[in-house]
Amino acid sequence: MSKRVIIVAAVLAASALFFVQWSQGQGAPAAAKAPEWPQWRGADRNGISTETGLLKEWPEGGPAVLWSASGLGEGFSSISVRDGRIYTMGTVDGGEAVIALDFKDGHQLWATKTSEKVFNEGNGNGPRSTPTTDGDRIYSEDSYGNVACLEAATGKILWQISLEKDLGGRRPQWGYAESPLIVDKAVVVTPGGSKGSIAALDKMTGTVIWQSSKAKFAVAYSSPILIDAKGKKEIVNATGSGGVKAGTMIGVDAATGELLWQFSTGVATIACCTPVYKDGIVVASSGYDKGTAAADVTGEAAKDLWHVEATGSHHGGMILLGDCIYLNMNALSCINLKDGKVLWQERSVGKGSLVYAGGLFYCLSEDNHMKLVEATSEGCKVKGSFDAPKTKRKNWAHPVVVGGRLFLRNQDTLTCYDVTAK
Repeated sequence: MSKRVIIVAAVLAASALFFVQWSQGQGAPAAAKAPEWPQWRGADRNGISTETGLLKEWPEGGPAVLWSASGLGEGFSSISVRDGRIYTMGTVDGGEAVIALDFKDGHQLWATKTSEKVFNEGNGNGPRSTPTTDGDRIYSEDSYGNVACLEAATGKILWQISLEKDLGGRRPQWGYAESPLIVDKAVVVTPGGSKGSIAALDKMTGTVIWQSSKAKFAVAYSSPILIDAKGKKEIVNATGSGGVKAGTMIGVDAATGELLWQFSTGVATIACCTPVYKDGIVVASSGYDKGTAAADVTGEAAKDLWHVEATGSHHGGMILLGDCIYLNMNALSCINLKDGKVLWQERSVGKGSLVYAGGLFYCLSEDNHMKLVEATSEGCKVKGSFDAPKTKRKNWAHPVVVGGRLFLRNQDTLTCYDVTAK
């Protein structure tokens, strides 16, 4: 059969498929969906990417750099991605700002200041939060607790409130650091303080829907998650007070803000690590010798299940796969969800943050050593490594894998790597 006949046959087949879909009311075949990582730690806020077709090993020196964007200023913000745009936060013209970049090449689309001054602190200046998007709008929180809703296309501020002035919050020592959570028609934030630790705002207007008036713990540095326990939606987050020299993990009703349960095991007053949840079990992990702990939250009160008393994950996050919790507990570690047994530790990875994509862990140490790790409950194996761009600061911005690309933010610069399998 000639090449011309093959091409004509292929065209006719495609045309026939289109006609069948059209005649059945299906319209044209759907276009490929644009890459999405709409919030802190991904779509489900669990650090797990749905990417496929990625490299299983890295070449010497690491994957190829596609582009590098500078001009982001200072800060520890990671990125979110939707509709061909990347959103992050940094310092711009003496203030803290939300910044939008083009996904393809990293050129800046817009930058909007939410504060006219920069939060300064010895370990690092600028914003600590990652913006959240629902598509048309961006929700951000800067170090001073200014929560803003911005138009995604232009960066125009649609509304803005203060966690301190409007919700009675009190800024913690190292600045507000959570990333806002969208739940249905609300955006959830954690002001802390005497009016209530957690609040739900109307995402269209910023009006307070509820504030957890019976949960008045101080704010910490972690971000809230949404869980379904006993058939009820709950907001879960770590707070910075309430225990004996410890913080408190709390669960509140997502519809009303009512306090449902609390526990302090494994929660430091300086809690940075986003909690994880499965089958009625909430897991907390902290640095400062508080370790990692699990509680059953299906009863009228939280019930402690286990506690690993070694140092837990400081700021690098946890990833739950099956019944295994992976985290950087002084090393890349694997803990059994059911009984808290530490199954193994790999110290060569180094303290830092991690994300899971394509069946592998992308582990970034705070000293900018990037490693690709294959891990199961049985152990782990390093499948590649390289040194990421460094600054004088430790790197606390979590890596992101989306659209076949690995993104590493370190202060002023965002670097994009090609991690697709060829």
